[in-house]
Amino acid sequence: MTAPTTAEQPLGAFMEDLAAARPAPSAGTVVAVTVAGAAGLTAMGARLSGDADPDGATATAADACRQRALRLADEDADAYGEVLAARRHADGAAAQSHLVAAWTAATEVPLELAEVAAEVADLAAQLLEHGNPNLRGEVATAVDLAAAAAAAAARLVRINVAEGELDHDARPGADLLGRAARACTTAAGHAQRHRVP
Repeated sequence: MTAPTTAEQPLGAFMEDLAAARPAPSAGTVVAVTVAGAAGLTAMGARLSGDADPDGATATAADACRQRALRLADEDADAYGEVLAARRHADGAAAQSHLVAAWTAATEVPLELAEVAAEVADLAAQLLEHGNPNLRGEVATAVDLAAAAAAAAARLVRINVAEGELDHDARPGADLLGRAARACTTAAGHAQRHRVP
């Protein structure tokens, strides 16, 4: 029998799994669920804003972000599992190469989460300007959650780059760090511009 995905788990069961003494789910999964929640609030805000999203494009984009984030919640656990497996067999040049590849894959998940979070923050910020004013609290919360998730995901990228020593030689660390920083800056900028008093 296959284990349920993060999206299929009841909330209480997910929280129990999170608090258990095992390596996954962990920070990346929580960031992904946070991004999904922000995207859900954004989609709701768009659907209840009529004129601000007449063709449903904002709601559709937010739904796509929510689905991506939930997929990444499961990919995060799988990618970190590959790192743990590669660490157990890290002797020799081929094994070291496999470990670098595992760390790179594990770093790409929070990087994508940072980028999805920035997209959600952008969508929600547009709704704050043009959407239903009765949903200001929900949409402002989406902006803030997305910005916090982008910052957390960018931190995970930095940690993984350092842990996996991806910043040496011709390894992909610099590009990963740069993309994560840009996503974090974008999301934080939206949160700053749209502070609700």
